[in-house]
Amino acid sequence: MDVARRIRNLPPRALLATATAAVLIAGAGQLVFAQAAQPGAGARYVPIEESLIGQLPPAKRALVEQNAAAAALAASTRPQPPKSAPNLPGPVVRPTQAPPIGIVQEGQYPGNTYRFSNQWVGTIGGRATRVYAGSLANDSRQGVVLVDSSGGGRYLAPPGTGGLKIIDKRGDQLTLAAGSGSTVVFDLAARVFVPN
Repeated sequence: MDVARRIRNLPPRALLATATAAVLIAGAGQLVFAQAAQPGAGARYVPIEESLIGQLPPAKRALVEQNAAAAALAASTRPQPPKSAPNLPGPVVRPTQAPPIGIVQEGQYPGNTYRFSNQWVGTIGGRATRVYAGSLANDSRQGVVLVDSSGGGRYLAPPGTGGLKIIDKRGDQLTLAAGSGSTVVFDLAARVFVPN
């Protein structure tokens, strides 16, 4: 009788949420209702005899019966899996395209602080490195090299060189065409502009 009192005292929402589970388990001869536990505690499962449903107040009994009918309808209309799975091939695995190596004309650097003309992609000292060449967005006369790697940074070209464009790489040095018509050299290992 203590169990029947617990069921009667369940809030309608808890009873509604758990009635579907009770219907699905009804074939085993017992119904199991999940009772909402006190805050901070986990849910408890209380086995209930089917005959106790008749002792519920009419409003709660109607909710249980309504959910039972809905669950039965859902179970009867659910598509059944095929008895034997067809012999399908596994997932298609496509090889990923290797990133470009060397001087790359396309590609954008995020943000609007710089105006880059191109970039170089490769490894320096065993580390993947990407180097952008161009100018400051707010001053096209100031050339800049941006090294995107661990220990990277922004390196301003000598004043008056203008925007830069990578035209060659030899060893650890990039040769850059300057907007002023000259060329400048940037040493990737030392991270400095060097005289050419």
